Amino acid sequence: MTEEVIIYTDGSCSPNPGRGGYAALLLREGREPEVIQGAERESTNNRMELTAPIKALQSLKDGMKVQICTDSTYVRDGVTQWVEKWQQRNWQTMDGQGVKNQELWQLLIQETKRLEVSWLWVKGHADNEYNHMVDKLAVEAREVAPAPVFSDNAVNIFLGVTCKHSTKEGGWAAVLVYRNHHKVIGAKKDDVTANILYLEATIQALSALKRELPVVVYTSSGYLREGATAWLPGWRKRNWLTRDDQEVVNKRCWQQLDDLQNRYMVDYQLVEKPQMPCYSQEAKELAREFEQM
Repeated sequence: MTEEVIIYTDGSCSPNPGRGGYAALLLREGREPEVIQGAERESTNNRMELTAPIKALQSLKDGMKVQICTDSTYVRDGVTQWVEKWQQRNWQTMDGQGVKNQELWQLLIQETKRLEVSWLWVKGHADNEYNHMVDKLAVEAREVAPAPVFSDNAVNIFLGVTCKHSTKEGGWAAVLVYRNHHKVIGAKKDDVTANILYLEATIQALSALKRELPVVVYTSSGYLREGATAWLPGWRKRNWLTRDDQEVVNKRCWQQLDDLQNRYMVDYQLVEKPQMPCYSQEAKELAREFEQM
């Protein structure tokens, strides 16, 4: 009797592109659910959505009957409408461009050929228990993605911030590392929030650069990373208003950062406390020292 398995898959990326995670939940009758998870430091949401079913199928024996449940219209439409036409055009789109994520699509096709695979599209964030579960697993995988590898060809900026919410006093520090060069800047600030301090630290660190080199900013602030990589274009387009027509909070700081990012190619890496680089720890300690001055 042919063994059957139902697989729920999902991918997550924040920002997009940025750090990504994928997950697959394999359900077999009479067995405990099996979880497959993974992450990539630099990816896209579509790549993670594709990687999830690939990794799940790679774990299965030849000849199995498989139903893959996905909430990704990109995967669904690719499988049911686009792939055959891409192959006929030698992996070119209708306008003569190379198909994005071609190597992943080819891997997915390769795996489906040795299995009996059907596809089911499910509505995301609805009332499907397993879809909810695999979504959480993908986000979980993304949040513990591998720690960043420091670049020798970029200025690496490590931020540290400390802030007393009761008094609105705080300090910020930035450790700038470029090859064998090491520089520390920082200051004490009054009447601030932690968000303002992260913005101030980034602005001052970028303003201190003498050469127009690529920059990688390492921060534990999701507010800074999401704002700098995902929200800024929309704010600028709406004349510094939010989607509900309110003025952007900390507008002046965001405008300063936007101007600097037009000058430098800046990448943001979110660092987690268990995996915090030594320079990030140093910046945090320095921020405390500046606060106490």
